[in-house]
Amino acid sequence: MQKSTHYLKILFLSIIGLVYLNGYGQSANGLYTIFTDNTPYISKADLTTGILTHLNPLTIGLGSYDGMSLTTNPHDGLIYASNGSQIATYDINPGTFIDSISIFPLSLNDKFKQMEYNVCDSGLYGMLRIQSPLDFRLAKLNPLTGQLTIVSPQTVGGLACGGCGYTIDPYNHTYYSMFNNLIGIDLYTGNEIINVTPVCPPGYVFNHVEFNCNDSMLYGLSANITTMSKYLATIDPLTGIVTHVSAANNLNSYFWKQAYAGQTLNPAGGEFYFVSGTTNVIGADVLTGAVSTLQPLSITGSQGVLNITYYPQCLCDETTGTNDLVSVKNNLTFFPNPANNVLHITLKKSANILVTNLLGQTRLEKYCSTASGESAMIDISSFSPGIYFIRVGVEVRKFVKE
Repeated sequence: MQKSTHYLKILFLSIIGLVYLNGYGQSANGLYTIFTDNTPYISKADLTTGILTHLNPLTIGLGSYDGMSLTTNPHDGLIYASNGSQIATYDINPGTFIDSISIFPLSLNDKFKQMEYNVCDSGLYGMLRIQSPLDFRLAKLNPLTGQLTIVSPQTVGGLACGGCGYTIDPYNHTYYSMFNNLIGIDLYTGNEIINVTPVCPPGYVFNHVEFNCNDSMLYGLSANITTMSKYLATIDPLTGIVTHVSAANNLNSYFWKQAYAGQTLNPAGGEFYFVSGTTNVIGADVLTGAVSTLQPLSITGSQGVLNITYYPQCLCDETTGTNDLVSVKNNLTFFPNPANNVLHITLKKSANILVTNLLGQTRLEKYCSTASGESAMIDISSFSPGIYFIRVGVEVRKFVKE
């Protein structure tokens, strides 16, 4: 009976979800947190006053701090929270609790962590930590039933702390997890396709990775482990090169709480957010790296913020599948994907096209003009079967050569 009620609630919200996309849910926009005061809550943070407005009490239990995940579904106006063994669903506007169900199948001490919503297939993905024998797999969670499906056929990456950074690039169907290395996992095959060591300026480490759906870049924090000076930075997923956004260490005075609170990004406003300690929300402008938000939260004593996420994220504007047109977010359109011999590429503006393999090696470079209004044909018949990347400016797109 409980499952039937859960289905009906989600079905109703899915039907009215289009209302949110047409502006009715504007008041729901903002930064959401998992807030703890012995009992954890889902809360919305006012970034001008620091006041936290609680949604209904979170009923799934606290668990370990780094087991808590928080993500939003902009299609249906939902927010999901998980402690690794249960998932709770909320209606983000007006902020009411819908249901909490157990995640299965899970053996004793197994945990589903680092949960993230993918706007391009409406799936919930995360890392399954199998306790015995120790193993890590990408998995997909059905929020209606709680059923967990393992995607990865073998061990991938390794589970970092909850706040070290995990994000999804929906346009390239890639799940990223960040700790010592940046790990990229194909959402459909579950295979590890990227494993790069961040190439930072001397003395610096990179963490807190987050995908920006407006410019298709990966952002994070670069910190000097001796002086603790900090910068907003980007990381190239193909080479691992870390680039500081600003020449000044604008984030120097803010504590980087690595283990728990994580990071998020407001794509429309162009702000990267992280929590300094467990009390201050810091926003950095993605264009300049300068501090754009500094807001102490109205919390005291043992209270604190465990996880943050911003609502809404970009919606997906692409379709995928054999011979389907892949219309990506900004400049680049190409088809088919997967491809055998030829890729047809169209650009909104003339640019240089670079095709690289998984090792970052250039396989093809060509200038594509938009003057004719026709697509350019790229011959890939000599490529070995596998995964490749098309780079146009800052945009990077993945395709499969069969």
